[in-house]
Formats: sequence, structure tokens, C-alpha cells
Amino acid sequence: MGTDSETTRVLLAQPPAVRASSRNISDPRSASLRTPVGGRVTVRLGANLTLDCPVTGVPQPLVTWHRLEGSLSWNSVPLQNGSLLLQNLSLQDDGTYTCVAANPLGKAASSSLVHVTALGASSGHQEMGRKRVVMASRIGTVISITPGDVLRIGCPVVPSHRRPVKWTFQNHTLEQAAGLQYNGRVLEINTRSEGFEGRYGCQTHTNNQLISAWIQVHSQEFEWRFSEWSVCSASCGNRGSQVRKAQCVDADGQETNPAYCQNRPKPVTKPRPCNVQNCPPSWASTVWSRCSSWCGGGVRQRQVWCQRVEASGTVRVRPSEECGGSSRPEEREECVSETCAEWVTGSWGQCSGRCLGPAVSTQRRTVFCRNLNASNSNPNCDIKQRPSSVRNCTSEMCDVHWRVLPWRRCTASCGSGFQSRKVECIHRDNNKTLPDLHCAWQPRPVTWQHCNITSCGGECKDTTHYCEVVKRLKLCPVEPYTQRCCQSCSHSAS
Repeated sequence: MGTDSETTRVLLAQPPAVRASSRNISDPRSASLRTPVGGRVTVRLGANLTLDCPVTGVPQPLVTWHRLEGSLSWNSVPLQNGSLLLQNLSLQDDGTYTCVAANPLGKAASSSLVHVTALGASSGHQEMGRKRVVMASRIGTVISITPGDVLRIGCPVVPSHRRPVKWTFQNHTLEQAAGLQYNGRVLEINTRSEGFEGRYGCQTHTNNQLISAWIQVHSQEFEWRFSEWSVCSASCGNRGSQVRKAQCVDADGQETNPAYCQNRPKPVTKPRPCNVQNCPPSWASTVWSRCSSWCGGGVRQRQVWCQRVEASGTVRVRPSEECGGSSRPEEREECVSETCAEWVTGSWGQCSGRCLGPAVSTQRRTVFCRNLNASNSNPNCDIKQRPSSVRNCTSEMCDVHWRVLPWRRCTASCGSGFQSRKVECIHRDNNKTLPDLHCAWQPRPVTWQHCNITSCGGECKDTTHYCEVVKRLKLCPVEPYTQRCCQSCSHSAS
């Protein structure tokens, strides 16, 4: 005896639907933005934009992305969840992007108008410039500056110096101008402007002596460049991809510490597909079956067929003749099993286990693994093939029920008493009383309960028959005996 079940999920087919947004989004400051498809989206130059395409439908619709102005550009990445990632947006990425959801019942589409603006794009770069503070010297100082840094040059005088300081560039007197600021002994140069390389000098008098110092500033150019593409990960089909990394290089093109490029926006790199083409037909097979013999020689089998992986990723079975250029794998081969062990079962024991239901009990048998080749090594049987050692069986000993006797008299006529009753496990045929464990498979009725939970009023009288015992044990001061044995306890007090 036993049970078994199987569940099947039935879904009602539905055509595709896109839960599009009707909101217009404008965020020209954020470097990254995510929004559902639909409406107009305004983002800043260089930002990353993710367009989600939430769809419903049964079977699950296939989502594809298209651009009204032409094919998707290199920085447009369709994601596995159906979204579209637009990386490092440029002004050329302006356009209408449409997601199309399709299944066998139809298609649905929704579009977003993406507008890329340069407004706010420069504010992020202004924060990238580091501040470099250096001191000119009488014998000269030479430094290299990364364009974009803010350079402050100090003239070697004490902070309390109040006499005029003359600043020169390439031996010409400097005037206040865009990108140049000086206030006495400090000259500030914004190196984002071109032509900042050269010799800067300062002159002033202190203690009737002329102080002259200078510094030579060179531009140390660093930039991000892409490395070469890696070798394609596949020779055909649709899973081939190549990757490349962004490297910080100096003016000679040599890779250097990425920290030198931190004032420049790092370009976003993404894998690109490669070798997207139909594969030549090839043989495919299932895994080998188990050996037909669990001890000694036998055979094992597998299925073999000719297939071709297409550029779309679809795998199609082809006629065997198309794979004739290579030898067909074997579908059957000899095998040897070194297990040489088997499960051995004993006879079923008596049906005397725990009762599981009306007339249903359990019985057991021994199960063990033994070698078949008289070997003394530990036997090694397949645990998945182990026979059951317990099963249900029919037993008259379990044809039982609970017999409930009437309630006894309540222990109190008012106040709060309790009463009990006898509950027995009885065999249905011979009406004999059995241990309670034989009836344990069904709920046991309650054997006691409260009764006469009513007020006893103001009259002093005994409301239970065991008041003499209460009086003898001197329990009258204890509640609830004081109330239930009011009359007896009052005589005791007197």
C-alpha cells in the first residue's frame, strides 16, 4: 500500500503586452539612469542609460530592440533580462529606440525618444582636476603635470612677505588672464587650457636683496586607450565574443598606473560578438547509459545524431550524410563493471509495527549489500537501487477506535470545578482494551474539562465534596478552597 502523485501546471496562452511608461524623464546631471521604455528621456553626454522592457505573455515573449534611425550602434548592449544598455552616450545616439515583444500569438512594441544633451556634462570633469602645489627655487625646479590638474606655484619667501612679487612666463611679465591667477607669492595655473608648458619665474626684494626663482613645467600626457581584442571564444555559432580592456598609457603609448588617468573619463568597454556564422555539421551524442552488467562484462549504449549550430544559436538536426566528413561516433560499446555487488533482501517480518491507520501497520525486512565474486573487499552497491526495508501492511491489531465513557460528576456545584472521563483504545472485533499506542494514529479525545463556572453568590456553603479533606490538611487559608469550602472552613475558624 502507499500513495503517489503528479502535478501538472496548465497556463492559459496570452499574446505579448509591454507595460510601457508614459512619463517624460529629464536628468542631465546623473552619470547613470534607468527607466521603463516609453515617453521622452533626456540624459547628459557620456551617461549610461538602461531602457527596461517589462513584458507579459504566455509563452514568454522574445524581446528585441531596434532604432528608428538605423541599426543599433556599438555602445548599445541588449541584456539577458530584455533591457537595453546604452553606454557612454554621445550626441550621435539621439533617436527613437523600440522594444518588440513577440510570441506565437502576436507582437507588441513600445518606444522611447532619447535626447542626449551636453548640459551638465562638464561639471563632472571640473571635479576631476587635482591640485598640485610646488615651490619655485633659485636653482630651478622641473616638474611634470597631468593636463586638467590645478597647479599652484609658490615663490620662496616667508608667508608674511608684503613686497610686490613679479611673475614671468617664458621671460615675459604675466598679467591676470583666464586660467591664471596670482596673489603675491602664489601663482595658480589651470592646466586644462593649452600652452601652459614652459618656464615660470618670480622676482621680489627682501632685506634689500633681489630674490629670483623659477620652475620648468612639462605636460605629462596620459590617456585611456583600448587594448587589442582578445581571441574569439568560439569559431562559429552565436556564442563567440571578444573583449578588450581600457589601459592608461603615457605619451609613448606605454601602459602605466591607472591613477595617472583619473582626471579623464574612462571609456566603457563591452564584449563584441565574433565568428557569428553557421557551424559546419558535426556529430553529437547523449551520455553513455549504465553498463548492462553490474558485475563483469556487458555493453552500454548512447544516441548519436548529426546537427548544426546556426548563427542564430538554433541547433538543427541534419541528415547523417552531412556529417560524412568525420567518422560517426560509436553508439554501442563493451564495458566492464567492477562493482560485482548486489543488494540482498531478507523475508518480510510480521505486520506488527506502529499503526498508521484503520487496519494499517508496517512490517520490516533486512537489506544488505554483498560481493558476488567472493572478494573480501567492502561491497559497493548503488544506493539509488537499494530496495525498501519498510512497507505498509494490513493488521487486525490496528482495527481499533477510541471508546469514550460518560463524564463524572463535577467537583464543584458553583465557582470553578472540573470533571473527568475515561478514554480507552478498544479493538473493534473483540472489544478488548489495548495500549493507547495502537490508537495513536487518530486524535485522542480529551479526558477532563472545567465545569460549573458560575458565581456562588453571597451564601457561605460548601460547594465540593472534598471539604473535609481540605479542613484536615489545613488548606482553608488557600484560595480557591476558602470559597469552595466556606462552611467547613468557617467552623474550623470558630
